[in-house]
Amino acid sequence: MHLVVRVHDPRGYSLLEVLVGVVILAVVIMPLLSLFIMGYNHNSSAGLKTRAVVYGQEEMERLKSLGFNGLRSKLSGGSYLLPEDHWDEREGLVRYYRLDLVNKKVDGIEGFLQVQIIKVQVDVGWREGEGRERKLTLASYLAEVVENHEEDL
Repeated sequence: MHLVVRVHDPRGYSLLEVLVGVVILAVVIMPLLSLFIMGYNHNSSAGLKTRAVVYGQEEMERLKSLGFNGLRSKLSGGSYLLPEDHWDEREGLVRYYRLDLVNKKVDGIEGFLQVQIIKVQVDVGWREGEGRERKLTLASYLAEVVENHEEDL
């Protein structure tokens, strides 16, 4: 039985030992590095989406603060889309809105109600990653009773 005991060479490690150590280290570190890169990309994407929500929410609140009559005054022909030259841009996010007016009959306790509903839609768009276009849409409704009709018997 032959037992080989290697005594540390005072001149250091051989080139082959260093290369084997580097290869083993690279094999272990590469998957971990890809996880960090993937985590960074997802975190960046989530940050953009959060900024888009806040940016859209600001515009939604501004429009809702105009009230039903303030929004109705912007409408001509039942709908309004903010012209492209008025779109708002900040930090790579583009924001615009659309208003739609709908007349509805709603059954009530004593007949039916004629209701006007304004759909307020705010869209926020941005480019992500390799130039992929993303879009977030926020919608809210404002309503007003126009008439109260008794049901025909």
